[in-house]
Amino acid sequence: MFSETESPKANATETLLRTVMAAFWFSGWYFVGSSSVGDFWSVVLFILYTTFGVLLVRALRDSADSARINKTIRIQVAIIIFGLIIDPDSFNTLSPIVGMLAAMRLPRRRWIQWALTLGALTLVIDLTQSGYPLGFFDGLVGATLIGACSTFSYSLTRTQAARLETQALLADLREAHERLQKYAEQAEDHAIAEERSRISRDLHDTLGHRLTASIVQLEGAGRLVPDQQERAIQIIETVREQLAEGLDEVRETVSMLRTPAGTGISLSAALTQLAADFEQATHLPIAVSVPDDLPPLPEAARLALFRATQEALTNVQRHAEATAASVLLTLGPGLASVNVRVKDNGRGMAEDAISNGFGLRGMQERIAQLGGTVDIESTRTTGTSVSVTLPIGDSRDPA
Repeated sequence: MFSETESPKANATETLLRTVMAAFWFSGWYFVGSSSVGDFWSVVLFILYTTFGVLLVRALRDSADSARINKTIRIQVAIIIFGLIIDPDSFNTLSPIVGMLAAMRLPRRRWIQWALTLGALTLVIDLTQSGYPLGFFDGLVGATLIGACSTFSYSLTRTQAARLETQALLADLREAHERLQKYAEQAEDHAIAEERSRISRDLHDTLGHRLTASIVQLEGAGRLVPDQQERAIQIIETVREQLAEGLDEVRETVSMLRTPAGTGISLSAALTQLAADFEQATHLPIAVSVPDDLPPLPEAARLALFRATQEALTNVQRHAEATAASVLLTLGPGLASVNVRVKDNGRGMAEDAISNGFGLRGMQERIAQLGGTVDIESTRTTGTSVSVTLPIGDSRDPA
């Protein structure tokens, strides 16, 4: 009667408690079978005992409806009382079962009430049967057994409920983490697409314009060569200067596309190389200060800091009209964070450029996804400072 299939299948805690209750129920058959109350009353005891078991199975299946379970327990208690009246020794094993059932399926206050009621009932019946002191001590043992069984049932049930709640919360956290990862990937893809569009636009507006103008000027110089060689030479020299500037712009674009991802080099080495490439392409001196003992960082953190430095240097070259810039990499107290600061001595940035610029906005979103911050300070007299801080804590890659 306790092996019915449930959906979902009973967990280990539920199975253990049902096994204990089944042991009490089956052990009671010994007292029912050895009863000497006569054939008629033996049949009545058999029917009562079987009815109690059927009600117990229904109550275990009906785990969500406490009102029906409470009603079932009332009927079971009535069966116990009636059975004890017929034969005082037959139904003693059923009271712990009712206490366990109440602890499993009813609120805390209600199951305590039932446990106290059953304990008091057991004590009164034993006192009535055997008198004092034997009946008192037998009743006290029975009441203690009921309290112990119901407390054991309540503790295991609530522990299991807490574990299932924890698992549900963990599943929700995992789902939220997966959604966040997908969002980060989508944001990264969007940033890449925007960066490609920007590079394409820059190449069209700068290098494309220069090459088109150079072609036109060379065609004009070719027509002037027979009659105005000096003018033709001047045009050719102008074209040469334009092409040299275009080459510098191509070098700058290529340097911006370089990334430390997959190279296996440290962030310090990557920033040093980035500054060197940028200085070579733009002829703007870049002072670099990085620690020699920088611990290995997670790939996402290393790439985010590299891209942030890259964007900051790009803004220096395009907007600052600076004559010098610096890149400073430092570690926070206890190696809990890492900071990259890019500073220039240029004319500063307008407030709307700081808040509305796509590059800076993309930088802030990327850093925020990793739990970091971006601080920008800009004035007409001191230039612009972009400070990026990322927490690293215990999430660093192993050395």
